[in-house]
Amino acid sequence: MANRVETIFQTVLDALGAPPEQDADAGDWLDDSPFDRPFDDGDDRIDTLDSDDTIERVTRRMTSQRAVNPLPPDQQEAAEASVRQRGFDVLAFYKSRRHVDKRPYRGKWGVFYLRQGLTFVADKIAHAHPGYRDPRLLAHDFLQAHEWFHFRADLQTLMFEATTGRHLHGPVRQLFRGHQDDFVEEALANRQVWDWSKRGVVGLRDFAFDFMKLQPGAYARFDERRLQLAGEWAANVVDQQRAAARPDLAHWVEASPRDLIGRSMCPEYVVKPARLDTWWPAALVPPPVEQIVDDEAVIKFFRKSKDQQLAVKWQLTKGRLISDRYGNGLNFKPWKPEPPAWSVKVDDGFRAHLKPEGQGVWRAYKIGPHTAMGHD
Repeated sequence: MANRVETIFQTVLDALGAPPEQDADAGDWLDDSPFDRPFDDGDDRIDTLDSDDTIERVTRRMTSQRAVNPLPPDQQEAAEASVRQRGFDVLAFYKSRRHVDKRPYRGKWGVFYLRQGLTFVADKIAHAHPGYRDPRLLAHDFLQAHEWFHFRADLQTLMFEATTGRHLHGPVRQLFRGHQDDFVEEALANRQVWDWSKRGVVGLRDFAFDFMKLQPGAYARFDERRLQLAGEWAANVVDQQRAAARPDLAHWVEASPRDLIGRSMCPEYVVKPARLDTWWPAALVPPPVEQIVDDEAVIKFFRKSKDQQLAVKWQLTKGRLISDRYGNGLNFKPWKPEPPAWSVKVDDGFRAHLKPEGQGVWRAYKIGPHTAMGHD
């Protein structure tokens, strides 16, 4: 039996008629997405989360009763790299009711959590904050905060569609085709995670901040002014413009009717994929870091600056990268303007850029203030 949200979707979409041709057979994104990579999901295991009790049983099933069992090293690395290069939605994703008959998981819509994604986040929380309440349940709530915003944004888009009489959901995804991590909805979704992290769980705010700053494009913009982000989202969706803002609509973007956003309104599932490399490609994992060589530009920078404290911090950063390139606080992530470069945080004001040269050797070719290096 359809719930209230499903009925509203059906009513509005029936009134709008057939979607634009380019969106007729597409999922939520038109490329570079799990929705559109051809793979067989028929062997994936799916558990439905339909109550707090089910959530607890499913999350406990993926680990032991006493502690979080970490992922195998190869999966851990693939998850770390995928989050840095593709964002939050490699761990969980929202599938619109609009696409219930499309892959993956035809016949289902809602929030889908990768079981390995839950384990990955739970393990990171357990290491960052030993002694906190069950990190497996915190991992679910952490991921849910992000994906639930996508559900709310989908409802908001539906309202705009009903008001304007135009399809908006598919066309805005066409607008961002190949650049979906620039869609500001991801910043607003991560903003929900950051807000959640400040409530009731003392100390998780810093963990959430660092975790989301690792992510690409708009994902990392979550700490910008909320109304500016909301105004951009409204311009993206209503006006179908990428570089614009609608401050007149900004206040309404998060005004979801309370009776439509209860847990029973949006289904949730935990998925154990038969092929994890579909979601976390091994090709995204950066080469190991065994040695870091400073090129002449970096040597000249320190010779000119004479900042001994920064020089010491840089040596410590290099040691931490060699010890664990995914270490907390390093913010080690791809530097897309200059592939195959990666960027690392030296301190709150400075970053360095490095490129792999093979055999575990990396060359640091630039260091400087955060903004001067091209970072927002």
